[in-house]
Amino acid sequence: MFLIIGEILFDIFPNGKRIGGAPFNFAFHLKKLGFPVRFVSRVGGDQNGEEILTFLADHGFDTQDIQIDADHGTGIVEVETFKGTGHRFIIVPDKAYDYIDFDIIPEQYFYPDLIMIYFGSLIQRRKTSAERFHEMMNQKPQHTSTFCDLNLRPDCYNRQSIKDALLMADTLKINQDEFDEISSWFLTDGSLEYRTVQLMDLYHIKTVILTMGDQASHWFHHHHHHEKPILKIQHVVDTVGAGDAYAAICAAGITNRLPVEKTTALAVQFASHICQSRGALPDDLSIYQPLAKKLGMK
Repeated sequence: MFLIIGEILFDIFPNGKRIGGAPFNFAFHLKKLGFPVRFVSRVGGDQNGEEILTFLADHGFDTQDIQIDADHGTGIVEVETFKGTGHRFIIVPDKAYDYIDFDIIPEQYFYPDLIMIYFGSLIQRRKTSAERFHEMMNQKPQHTSTFCDLNLRPDCYNRQSIKDALLMADTLKINQDEFDEISSWFLTDGSLEYRTVQLMDLYHIKTVILTMGDQASHWFHHHHHHEKPILKIQHVVDTVGAGDAYAAICAAGITNRLPVEKTTALAVQFASHICQSRGALPDDLSIYQPLAKKLGMK
């Protein structure tokens, strides 16, 4: 079982809104690929929250895993997109997912079949939430691995919260901008490979998955380095959620013990597909069935 903890929200585009949030995107992909998933988040008791609960139920998620907050609204993010060049997020503060009750999670979800816990940095932007989250993670089963996707967003993190996240990560997924920023904090100068090995040794991280936009992706496992060129996409609609799609396939490959070369090839293909539709989730769900077979799912 995957336990995925974090924000679910509405991405607000100039022409409408779509459900998003990096942890939910990650959870959605894995569930549609056939993996057992529990997704824990918190929404407000408002119209957006009701719409999210309906969407989750329609797609087979257990809505009892979603906490309801009477005092804080459902999360929203304003998205500015730039055709072919990326996007910018404006994250509205003090929303329901900032108040996830981490104290109840161990007794409900820390089962022997818990394979992996996924988390990001956004749910740790409140000091109290970060402290409660760390306490929860200290209780995780020893056999359960952790997958961290930092997602550094303006005004949503500090050096200490990122350091704590790195210390909890077995696998770290990070993009080039994020890597460059934390390199300037914690690492000495050197080549990309040299700095990555430094990071892994300093924080005892087993695997670093580094994406570099439309240039390449890198996979570092212990001291082995694999590089994968990125496909050139002819018709980019937007790049929202591409990193989450890539991360989900990487987690699937790790769980099913696929070769790195195969996993990265599938991750690149799937992320490229996401770039050809609006928002983080595909409109055509038929893409998951052939992908699941390639990942070794029954």
